[in-house]
Amino acid sequence: MSLLIFDFDWSLVNENSDTYIFKVLDPSILEEIKNERSPGGWTALMDEKLLKLQRNPRHTLDAIAETMANLPLLSASSY
Repeated sequence: MSLLIFDFDWSLVNENSDTYIFKVLDPSILEEIKNERSPGGWTALMDEKLLKLQRNPRHTLDAIAETMANLPLLSASSY
């Protein structure tokens, strides 16, 4: 299985695509993101937190993929 993630915050999707997965599956990680900085920048922080999410047995690759598949899209009327 492959997981492909696009970054279309508030344009094609009606959410922050970087943090949506944490908001839905593990809000405690989202709080960590809000309070931490990474010497490697935002991308390194997201990598670190995604690894943490994946290490939790409750968050299978299927659960992650399903969550991202349900990312709310902006409707045409939103433009």
